Amino acid sequence: MPVWFQYVLVCTVPTALIWSLVAIPRGLHWWALRQPDRPASRAPIERLVADLRRLSADQDAVRTGWELPARHRRLTAIELAYDDVLLECCDALEIAHSGSPPLSREQRHAVEVALLRSGLRW
Repeated sequence: MPVWFQYVLVCTVPTALIWSLVAIPRGLHWWALRQPDRPASRAPIERLVADLRRLSADQDAVRTGWELPARHRRLTAIELAYDDVLLECCDALEIAHSGSPPLSREQRHAVEVALLRSGLRW
């Protein structure tokens, strides 16, 4: 084997190995991002209805309770969760909706009416 060929191997092989240690993970990450998203697994409608019942009860308890600290924050958190579950129910029942949490009172009422018309009770 000629000396110049050995010199080329000594110079290029370590560089190629180190480059591959950096490039392969980046390529795998790029490939993973390029793959289409799988549809999110939906919760069963029974669980969503149970969540709506629980959140409605929590909302009533916080509104009627008189010695709860940070009442406004709790109500806001419960309303956001309630809106999120309402929209999940719409997605599960394939009901068209517009908006995302937080919903206005009018939007929330329209979504609740649409769910009630589809036969969902909570």
